[in-house]
Amino acid sequence: SVRTHIAQFGDAILREGIESELRRGGQVYFVHNRVSGIDEIAAQIQEVVPEAKVAIGHAQMSDGALEKVMLSFVNREADVLVSTTIIESGLDIGSANTIFINRADAFGLAQLYQLRGRVGRGRERGFCYLLVPKRKKLQKDASRRLEVIRSHTELGSGLYIAQHDLDIRGAGDLLGKDQSGQIRNVGYDLFCELLEEAIQEQRGEPADENFEPEVKIPVSAYFPETYIPDEGLRLLFYKRLSMARDNDELDDVMSELVDRFGRPTVEVANLREIVALKVALTQMGIESLEAGPSAVVLRLSERCRLSPKKVVGLVQREQGRILLREDMTLIRYLSGKESSDIIAACRETIRKVRQCLA
Repeated sequence: SVRTHIAQFGDAILREGIESELRRGGQVYFVHNRVSGIDEIAAQIQEVVPEAKVAIGHAQMSDGALEKVMLSFVNREADVLVSTTIIESGLDIGSANTIFINRADAFGLAQLYQLRGRVGRGRERGFCYLLVPKRKKLQKDASRRLEVIRSHTELGSGLYIAQHDLDIRGAGDLLGKDQSGQIRNVGYDLFCELLEEAIQEQRGEPADENFEPEVKIPVSAYFPETYIPDEGLRLLFYKRLSMARDNDELDDVMSELVDRFGRPTVEVANLREIVALKVALTQMGIESLEAGPSAVVLRLSERCRLSPKKVVGLVQREQGRILLREDMTLIRYLSGKESSDIIAACRETIRKVRQCLA
């Protein structure tokens, strides 16, 4: 679960939350959903916690500048990322486990739920600070939304949050012309996902638990503005890619991209490959994949679906090219030729490891 606090914006809460996360070697998101004023917020954070390295990211930056900022955060060259809601989906950084959401009273429940989901995804406990203005009386609905998100922190609470949102907004006609604001704002896909999770729980079936493997590869992978000019459409397709559960669903999304926007750029093709790797890792229950010029490293998890006997057999057959460490990390060393195409090397690694499925 993620410990969620409602607090007034101020130096004391910023210092407490950021310094606490830095002491345990982690990183911090700070969401400020207005480009105007974002520099001032970052400067205030820097002044309050001078030892922190603060980065700024928002959608009005050029693709190259934004990519540089995001990579600096992924590579832990920055401690605090001050950003708009561009981090809402598709970003999974295991070391970032504290999030501040400024003016949380202005967000909808679904968006707060999605943003909070950026932290607490790994072994470390997550912390979420819902910041509200000082000396300002909150509207009744805003107070109810914040209290709902604060009180529902456990895995599987998404459906309860959606139900509360329906209550706050009014249900409307789910299938008719008076469709509720909740469905429009939560999103039909997310609502169905939450409903499926609740049904699994009622049936006593194991829930997915939002297992999302981490992939770290030194390639540019994103939707350039020159490919999808509209920011809303870019976010939509990021979401659709992130929800692909198998290669057929992934290919359907890519086919639609080609139909609407033409041949994918190198960055888009790389993004497709990374999502395909995540799909494969999910199917095998592998926690993460990290690749560089010399090796591909897989971190196995408790839910790993590989046969230990088959893994040992693979290690023996590869005669030193693949090693299994005591910490359940599988390492495949790359030849000089393979290191020139990291993505292809990752695909080949997945192909070999898939043979070890139980």
